[in-house]
Amino acid sequence: LAHAYGDSPGASDAPQSPLAAALPQLDLPLHSGSIVIDEIRLADEGVTNSTVDFSTGPGGINISSLSAQGPAGKLLAKGGVDSSTTGWKVNFIADITATQAKQSLAPGYLDADWLWHSGHAELAGEGTNWGSLLDSLRGELSLAGSHRGKANTPVTVRALLDSGTDTFALDSIDIKIGGGHITGTAALTGKQQRRLSADIKARDLNLDFLQAAPDKAAKPGMVMPEFFDALPGVELDWKLDVSSLTFGDFFFKHASTSLVRGSEHGKFTARATGGDGGSLDLEIDGAYLPDKPTEVTLRADFTRFDIPRLFRQTTGIIDSRTSGTIKFSSQGHGVDQVFSRMQ
Repeated sequence: LAHAYGDSPGASDAPQSPLAAALPQLDLPLHSGSIVIDEIRLADEGVTNSTVDFSTGPGGINISSLSAQGPAGKLLAKGGVDSSTTGWKVNFIADITATQAKQSLAPGYLDADWLWHSGHAELAGEGTNWGSLLDSLRGELSLAGSHRGKANTPVTVRALLDSGTDTFALDSIDIKIGGGHITGTAALTGKQQRRLSADIKARDLNLDFLQAAPDKAAKPGMVMPEFFDALPGVELDWKLDVSSLTFGDFFFKHASTSLVRGSEHGKFTARATGGDGGSLDLEIDGAYLPDKPTEVTLRADFTRFDIPRLFRQTTGIIDSRTSGTIKFSSQGHGVDQVFSRMQ
């Protein structure tokens, strides 16, 4: 859908996919060494005391040991890249083991939200270019830990990486969050034109633990749907189906969404049924016309739906329910322009 929002080039102007580029031969000098990093941070998350022991040569690079300390566990890993005129062979193995339980977090982890205390990952593959290497990857991932908020919410993650031909796929995705359960599959297929497909199902999800502290300076309303711009140039086919979803002021008995985006057309649909019986059906349709502004239509059908709560404007408003239809249409280039011109 986002592809339809932007000024997309014609098919004849499309650049060659970077995944088709040949993998460079790593003809490196003979060398061995170590890298020590006291702290690595990404937003609130971080690891300390990271050490990498490695060696290089005409055949590639070998990481004999990689270690790092997290807030609840220690990471130990090893791997390497074997390089030759026929391409690369890669392998990676990692384990997380729990550190001794403490009453409080160490100073370097006081802002950490995710505490992983055990895990295992294996990854291997080979290819002549970036695309064939990606498609060949096979392995597995498992993680166990918790999210730290008002209460610690237990989390486990398991996934299997499939090595099907021309496919980079996550099979048997299995995530447990508190009392909720998420399962599904995801796959990146195609050579010249990549397509990302996902089919996710979930039940009994309470996502209150993901809520950030309220921003007092934030204005009422909905955030611009910039997620439509995700992964430009990649066709999308996403499906999500949730039974029993709680997030902040909302409780949905059932919610489902789908996003289909091709080279010239995209459609986003969503349906939600609230705990009070109200429902919302939303459809956003976009069509890309060469050398012309994108045409977008939006339709929302409400049945006894609490609209003020949707827009976070419940203060001072008597509890109400609305039934009806809202239609918008617009033309423009880019998400901001399209939505600002809705009428």
